[in-house]
Formats: sequence, structure tokens, C-alpha cells
Amino acid sequence: MSPNAVPVKAVPVRQAHGPLFPDPASVGEPTAVSADPYGRSRRRRMLAFGLFDVAILEVALALVGSVAVSFDLGDAVESFVVTNCVMGVAFPTSGVLIASHRPRNPIGWLLLAAGIGHATTAAMAPVLELGLEQEWAEPALRTVLTFFTYAWPWSIGLCLPLVLLLFPDGRLLSPRWRWLVRITVVNGALFVAAAGDEPASYPAGITPWLVLANHRDLAPLWTVAEVLNLAVVIAALIGLGMRYRKGDERQRRQLLRATTWARMPRLDIRARRGVVFANRSQTTSSGR
Repeated sequence: MSPNAVPVKAVPVRQAHGPLFPDPASVGEPTAVSADPYGRSRRRRMLAFGLFDVAILEVALALVGSVAVSFDLGDAVESFVVTNCVMGVAFPTSGVLIASHRPRNPIGWLLLAAGIGHATTAAMAPVLELGLEQEWAEPALRTVLTFFTYAWPWSIGLCLPLVLLLFPDGRLLSPRWRWLVRITVVNGALFVAAAGDEPASYPAGITPWLVLANHRDLAPLWTVAEVLNLAVVIAALIGLGMRYRKGDERQRRQLLRATTWARMPRLDIRARRGVVFANRSQTTSSGR
């Protein structure tokens, strides 16, 4: 080495962060950068399909049970098994597609809940008839009748109005519409309570656990609940019209589909009382 040579300081080579060939098990793990922008995950997908399976199984129970208790077509129509089965399949089918692909959009979960409500009422109709025929214990009959009476109103009074308010992107038209959501939630609870009628209207003297003894005295309140429910739907349709006017072609096609939900049957509360069960139970008791 020359005496005039300048010594060169050795500089260590900095290694890259992490191994050159990462562990295969770590490949594909979600990070802050690669997180799904729509919030999709395996857990949420399983939850969506689990709720969908619940609705479909209840519809299957309603159909098989109706055959087992010898419901004819007239019985199935009058006890709302047919309409509840249709909505118990239609709403969850749309809901599971939205909830599994866009889980942050509440519309999918609301449709799943609406479908389960109708499917539960449909499933309880033949179960209640079977219990009346076999003279089940009163607590069991009251439990079945409670599910039959109070499951479906959550769909009509709460879930579907919220779907119309939030369609299609899961957000309100503007923050000024939040007051309408509050009214919908409170009125939805009133609408469900209105489904409980006076004890005399139920079959064989059996009443749900949540029946109100002074239901008839609160008739003006139930009328207000039904009027408010209709007003919320009308306001939601007005909002859909405003979205349609401002939206592009794709959004307008989506909004046209929403009108089918608004035209779903508005089932009358009093028509859902156990007319078929009362008539059939009377026939059974007279034959003993």
C-alpha cells in the first residue's frame, strides 16, 4: 500500500427490511395499505351467508310444516305463509349479495333482517297450528305466537323504510335527513307494538307474551304509527326522486329497482290475526 494512499473506510451494506423471500404464510395478510376498501372480510362474509341460511331454513320449515299440518292453499294464503315466504326469500337473496360484497353498506344487513322477520312469521304459522292440535303447554304456545306476531312488523315498520332512505349507497341524501331516521326508528318500535292486539282476537284464548291489555285504549297511538310509517315511505320516495334527478345513468337504474321494494305488499295489521288458527282450533275442539 502506498504511503500517500488515503485509507478507505468500509461502509457496511444495509440489509433490506424483512427477508428477501418472506414466509409464504404471511403473504396476502391484510395491511394498512392493502386493506379492502369495502370492508370485506371472511368473517363478515360468513355472517352474511349465515343469516341468509337462517331465512332459507325458516322458509323451508314453513313449507314443510304447512304440508305436515294439512294446510291447503287457502289456509296458506290467509295465514300469510305464501306472502311471508316470498319476502323471506326475496329480501335475503338481495341482502346477502350486498352484505357479502359491500359489508359497510347497511342496506344488505337491513334486507337480511327484513327477510328473517318475514321468514320467522311464516315458519311459526304451521308450528302454532301443530301446537294447537296437540294441545301444547300454554307457555310454549304463547312463545310461538309471540314470534308469529312480532317478527314481521320489524321489516315493514323499520327495515324497509330505512332501506329506502339509504338507497343506493347506504348514506342519507344529506345530513339534514337524520331527523327522519330518528323518527323511523321510534315509529318502527310503535309499529311493532301495534301488532299486539287485544287478547280476544287470538286463537283459543292464547295471547303472546308481549300483548297489551289496554291495546284498544291506545288506538289513536297505533293510528299515528301507521300514518307516520306511510309518511316516512313517502318522504323516502321523494328522496329517491331527488337522487334520480341528480344521478347518472347507472344510479338511475339502481333507483328504479328500489321502487319494487316500495311496492311490496303493505300488509294490514289486523288481517294478520289468527283467523285460520281460530277457525281450525274451533273445529278441532268441537270434534272432541
